[in-house]
Amino acid sequence: MKLQQKAQFFSQLAALLKAGIPLGQSLHMAAPKNNPAFKSYLQKVSKTVAKGEDLATALAISDKYFDKFTINLIKTGSASGALAETCQRLGEDALKQQSWKKSYAAIWRAAIATFLSIVLLTLAILAKFGFLLPGLIIIALLITALFFNYPKLLPRLPLAGRILEARQMLNFTELSLPLSCGVPILTALDLVRGLFAASPVLGSQEMAANLKKARQRVKKGATLSESLQGKLPAAAAGAIATGEETGRLDEALEKLAEYYQRELAESIGQLKGILVPVSIVAMGGVVGLLGYGAIATLINSLPD
Repeated sequence: MKLQQKAQFFSQLAALLKAGIPLGQSLHMAAPKNNPAFKSYLQKVSKTVAKGEDLATALAISDKYFDKFTINLIKTGSASGALAETCQRLGEDALKQQSWKKSYAAIWRAAIATFLSIVLLTLAILAKFGFLLPGLIIIALLITALFFNYPKLLPRLPLAGRILEARQMLNFTELSLPLSCGVPILTALDLVRGLFAASPVLGSQEMAANLKKARQRVKKGATLSESLQGKLPAAAAGAIATGEETGRLDEALEKLAEYYQRELAESIGQLKGILVPVSIVAMGGVVGLLGYGAIATLINSLPD
């Protein structure tokens, strides 16, 4: 299920519930017309709700559309009488995730285009001087080395490191969503740890392990900031400590998310500002070499 569809569904469901429309009818009305499979699923969910089951249990009849994180939040929202508010938060969260996903996709496209442009330029230069085959072997070896070592190399690059850190912290600040919905801190940590465990982002497995250890310390009476000491950037650790002192940890995490969203956008903008010109120059070099070769061939073919 696309994030935009998820955001639209939960936003509409929240609005309908706030308007006082019964849950079963709200599910029918919030079903998208351009997604027959999801519409059919919601019909089954509505029938399950009509039999007396809660919404979370009904949504769990299929794991194709909603993950455990979402199901657990719905369950908490239903139990606390804040289902509409929970749905609204889920819709807003889906929109934020969609924005992050677009940012990541943009930087990957720019990075791939730049890499391919440099490879093509290198091959064109090697071909020009008759070293194409040795060059291909060297490039293949370099690509292989990068493939196996990029998890260690990327975090050490200034802008790439900032982007990875911002992305990790944005995932961590997802903790604000279950906390704002009334989920206990230990359960919320389990939910966010599950997000990290399922994430392909560099460092996610390490963060999942850190959250597991932090949960054990929190269970014994330590604060979250104490439990994650040395595992988070200084700015994040300070914000969390302040949020715990004021009793507004969820709000502190939301502000932290806004900070890292700006950090991510700024870092991606700077990196694109470097990659795009490099890509253009490299492709220009390829075209120039090809043009020079064509002109040289044409001149050499002319009769004396």
